[in-house]
Amino acid sequence: MIKGVVRAGMLTLPSREHFLQACGETELTARPHAAAAVDAAARLLAEIERLLRGIDMPTSDVWLWPV
Repeated sequence: MIKGVVRAGMLTLPSREHFLQACGETELTARPHAAAAVDAAARLLAEIERLLRGIDMPTSDVWLWPV
């Protein structure tokens, strides 16, 4: 179910070019911001994995979105 929701969300994202233009950035000016976002995402993922460690999450066989 989570994969289906993430997949649906990804389909709603703008193109890279449109996103950068809307933010008033270029590839060069966005690079430092992107590096900081990647670092923050890595820390967040590590914390989520720590919180879920040892929990046996059941796998769903229900697909809400085509693969």
